[in-house]
Amino acid sequence: MVEWNGTLKLPGWTLGWSLKAALKRREGTPVIGPTNKVGHFFVPFFDYDIREEKFINAEVRSLQEEYLLGDAFLFRTGKGFHVIFLDLLRGEEWLEVLGASNCDEEYKAVPRLNGARAWVLRASPKRNGAVDYVKVIPGYLGRTLSRPHYDYLLKRGVPLKDLERLRIFTTKAAESLIWAAYEA
Repeated sequence: MVEWNGTLKLPGWTLGWSLKAALKRREGTPVIGPTNKVGHFFVPFFDYDIREEKFINAEVRSLQEEYLLGDAFLFRTGKGFHVIFLDLLRGEEWLEVLGASNCDEEYKAVPRLNGARAWVLRASPKRNGAVDYVKVIPGYLGRTLSRPHYDYLLKRGVPLKDLERLRIFTTKAAESLIWAAYEA
């Protein structure tokens, strides 16, 4: 990502500008995925372009311990892994957790570039593969969880046995999942 900032002093005025540009290779495949926003809260979503599952396991455990996060749901992609938690975090707390992660730097920056202030994880397949559920990595219990994302995981094929212990912590709110369509 490249960012240009500047100012120009005029009599009685100051003109300021900021321009951000990023170049990312895209396959041009239309895909869809859920966002991590629920009302005024966010659920932790991570995109790792790392194929070593043991690295992801260690990273997730570290985040769970440091931020008292709940169960993490691991999905394999063509280039690495997606990780979804159900914990509802305030915006500043989510940004702190995201910043502490080693997930893809471009993924971290996307909302700042598109102004959406929500992160998306692809759910549909693209040329280099589908997104397949791998396992749950148990974490801490006690936070309020997102009911729309819980329901999404059930529909994505996460076995009920992997979600069962979380049922009592999910929100009762009628929030819906927000979907995004884009080209990957």
